[in-house]
Amino acid sequence: MTHAVRLSHTLLAVSLSVFAASFAHAGTLTTSATAPTFDADDVVQALFPSALDFDGGQDFSDNPTPGQTFTTPNTSSSYTLNAITLKGVGTGGAAAGGGFNSGNFGLRVSNISGTTLTTIATETADAAVLPNDDDFRYYITFALTTPVTLVANTQYAFDVFTQNGYFGFATFDDSDSYTGGSAFNANANRGFSDPGTATFRTGRDRTFYANLTANTVTVPESGSLALLALPIAGIAGMVLRRRAL
Repeated sequence: MTHAVRLSHTLLAVSLSVFAASFAHAGTLTTSATAPTFDADDVVQALFPSALDFDGGQDFSDNPTPGQTFTTPNTSSSYTLNAITLKGVGTGGAAAGGGFNSGNFGLRVSNISGTTLTTIATETADAAVLPNDDDFRYYITFALTTPVTLVANTQYAFDVFTQNGYFGFATFDDSDSYTGGSAFNANANRGFSDPGTATFRTGRDRTFYANLTANTVTVPESGSLALLALPIAGIAGMVLRRRAL
């Protein structure tokens, strides 16, 4: 076996281990009857329908995975994605059921180019905390165990699934309530394919909150820069003296 083949096999093993590790991360689910608070760094589409609106079943967790594209702000060079919040669509068995709060709840964050989804990170969380009391209009927040760094002013995507049952997510239909992205469904059920393919829901947006933190770049103080310059100046002086000899 050549060195090139060994290297390719090694890289493949590393790639697979990284992808497997991303699935192993266990996130945390919480629910609330009220919408989360947010600030200027967050990306939000807070509108939701006043009545049940299922979009032909495309808002449900047991169909091709429902998702949303979104665009990061441009006031910082990069952002950390900490959590995603979604809202339940309604009440009764038409809105959720089938043991949706057993098994896992999955979340994927992806790069998107055209309709192609390329996975950045995937996490799962225990769905047992989701209330099953016939009123499913609560907000579900998925806090990432390993937050994801995103580039500023760039479009990304997230999509979700439940391992069991079905749960409908609120989606607002108002031509284009959010201009930075769109609701979509990916091409897999109860899981994620990589790369995936997004089918966009024209004029529709999920009710969502992307919790972001702006990343700051620490600039050394002027005194620190001066101290750093001293050894460089010393080396330059030695070079000049050697040339003079």
